[in-house]
Amino acid sequence: MQESNPYSAPQTDLSLSERFGARRLLTAYFVAPFFAPLTGALVTAAVGWFYQIYFPDDPNFDPLSLFLGPFCTMIIGVPISYAVAGVVGTPSVLWLRQRNQLNLTSILLIGVLCATVPGCLLTLLGMSTVALRISPPSEIGSILLSGFVAFLVVTPFALLSASIFWWIGVRQPKRRPAKAVDQDESIIA
Repeated sequence: MQESNPYSAPQTDLSLSERFGARRLLTAYFVAPFFAPLTGALVTAAVGWFYQIYFPDDPNFDPLSLFLGPFCTMIIGVPISYAVAGVVGTPSVLWLRQRNQLNLTSILLIGVLCATVPGCLLTLLGMSTVALRISPPSEIGSILLSGFVAFLVVTPFALLSASIFWWIGVRQPKRRPAKAVDQDESIIA
């Protein structure tokens, strides 16, 4: 007589495509969030280099900023990017995957949602300085504007990361049909 344990996990046999899909999603989670700060650092470096080329006589330009800007972008951006991807992206993707709604549009919308997080945090930080009376209430407009600008700056990089996530983890590679062998060729060979 077989006894069934009600506390044991049910025995499920995952198909190869499900295991491969889970592995691809995990790989996408490790790779995609890195691209937002990386591209941000590259854009920061490019803007600095172009500024130095077009305004070589600017006395306020510090050549050290050509290296510190991208370095700080990576140091600050990588942990924030992975934290936002883990806190916002992971539950969203798992929820959409459960409902079989995981597609490019939904992934890009999650990317925009992830882009709102730094802007909202910057706005909340600014509002807390007003609430604690560190900043005067007349600065509320500039605080809200800085949060909106942060959203606008981060959105293209978040969409790039979301696209890379979709490319690695969600997109189904096209299967090429097997070549049909001509009977005439097989007889000759």
